[in-house]
This record gives sequence, C-alpha cells and structure tokens, in this order.
Amino acid sequence: MRYRAKSLLKYWDSCKLGRIFITQFKSYTMDTNFNYVHVKASERLENSTKEKLSKLKERYDFLVSAEVYYKTEKSSSNQKGRIVEIELSVPGPRIFASSNEENFDMALSKTINDLKRQLQKKKEKMSTHL
Repeated sequence: MRYRAKSLLKYWDSCKLGRIFITQFKSYTMDTNFNYVHVKASERLENSTKEKLSKLKERYDFLVSAEVYYKTEKSSSNQKGRIVEIELSVPGPRIFASSNEENFDMALSKTINDLKRQLQKKKEKMSTHL
C-alpha cells in the first residue's frame, strides 16, 4: 500500500486535475466505520484497527468496507468483557468475526486472526472458480 501511495503521489505531482488522483486513490482505500457501545471513542484503538485492516486490504484486494464494533460487557469478573466485532463487506456473503478478551488490543488481534483465516478460505475458493 505504501508503494502504491507513493506512486500515486508522483502521479498527483504530474497531474493538473486532482479529480483523477482522488478517484484512483479511492480504489486503494477501504471505508471503515467505528461504533462504540458503552465505550468512549478512542483514537488509539481506531488507528491500530485501521493499520491492521489496511494490511488485510493489501493482501486481499477484494475487501470493500468494514464495520467495527467496540463493546463492553458488564460482568461480575473483570477477566473478560471487552468485545471487538468486525464485519467485512466482500463480494458474496459478508465475513464476520468477534472475540471477547481482557482488553481491546487482545480482542482485536484475535478477531483479525479469525478474519485472516476466513479471508484465506474465501480467496482459495475464488481462485478455483477463475
């Protein structure tokens, strides 16, 4: 993704119309919506999530958008209760993963790993049909 962005920036310098650059750049980015349920919005969480999702987008270019939910579950023990749910829009049925851990960073890592497995299976299925 970084290489593509650099080449697009070079293209921007040589292009007189910014509209061409914007339409080409949008094809490389993924829309990500963040939802917080009983949790304060956190820029740190959003940045780490965007970073991990951009890595997925680099590897699986068929990703369209993502819905990310951060939730806190009230329970008597504080061992778990931080929930991260991610729903990815891809061609065909949507891909969904969720995890409940001690903190949001651990839950995010586990959710991303689950999504990687599902995306790999989807990519294999898509490649056999081509």
